[in-house]
Amino acid sequence: MHESSQAEGRRMAPTLWVAAILAATMAAAGCQRTPKQPTIQASRTEARDLPKAPGPLQIRLKSGDVVIVPDPDAKRMQMDLIYRSRGVGIDAVLSRLSARDVVVDQVDGVLQITQVTPGDDAFEESVDITIRFPVSQPLDLDVTLDSGSMRIQGINGKIRLQGLEGDMEARDCNGEMTLFTRNGDITVLNSYGTLTANTDNGDMIIKGHSGNGIRATCVVGDLDIELTRDGQGPLIADTSNGRINLSVGAEFNGNLNMGAPRGNILVEDPGSRIVESSEDEGERSVIIGDGGSISSLGTSTGSIVFRIRPLKRAPAEEDTSQ
Repeated sequence: MHESSQAEGRRMAPTLWVAAILAATMAAAGCQRTPKQPTIQASRTEARDLPKAPGPLQIRLKSGDVVIVPDPDAKRMQMDLIYRSRGVGIDAVLSRLSARDVVVDQVDGVLQITQVTPGDDAFEESVDITIRFPVSQPLDLDVTLDSGSMRIQGINGKIRLQGLEGDMEARDCNGEMTLFTRNGDITVLNSYGTLTANTDNGDMIIKGHSGNGIRATCVVGDLDIELTRDGQGPLIADTSNGRINLSVGAEFNGNLNMGAPRGNILVEDPGSRIVESSEDEGERSVIIGDGGSISSLGTSTGSIVFRIRPLKRAPAEEDTSQ
């Protein structure tokens, strides 16, 4: 079943902004040469109500930024768009800009958002998308973006983000997450569930994560991971060129194997939670608490810091005895 969003959604009148950028070259004598063909940058904004779709949301973009966040006042999903085009000649740029579009369709229960761009290497073009959804709405999300950043928040459902160039941030999400970018940083904050994250060239920060199962990989970049008090393994974190910092709560149990052949391995255990430890050149293995799932940290050219945070105790009651 194929249903166009224009039959159900609402489009607001677009707003157009045009800025002419004139490149100037100053000669040593102070004279100015005006370029024969100025470079023009133009933008157009648009707002739409999206069709109601209980199924997954799928986004496919070539270039631009994607933001998906909850809105306590929203009754249905809404989308704001900013189209941008840059090239030579105002007529050509405006013509290209007017031809830009984002198509919204419902196909077999999937709400699909796809960027439509006439191909021409002479123009630099992008579209930024911001989607706001009702707070209580569960949402499965699948986003593919060639160039640009992605930021999502408050999503309860299965999440898949894939990019070639750009940073990713996921905050306050609950569910199975798969994040991949070839060139960019990945940040995951205050989330629950299983997580698979990979960046070929960038740093990764995972903080306030709970639930079971993390697989984090950097080819070139640092890894900073902090589990919540009740966060457990298994956890696998690897980087070919970078350091790894792992912080777990005082209730963490498991077997942890660490390898840093060209760096140092530092273990901090102020609460004496480690019950068994063994070391070899560039390697260390520890059993924490009752043991259990097997986790591993590995870096080819960096160091590893593993810290078990002590249990926070309530302040002692004041002694009022005489």
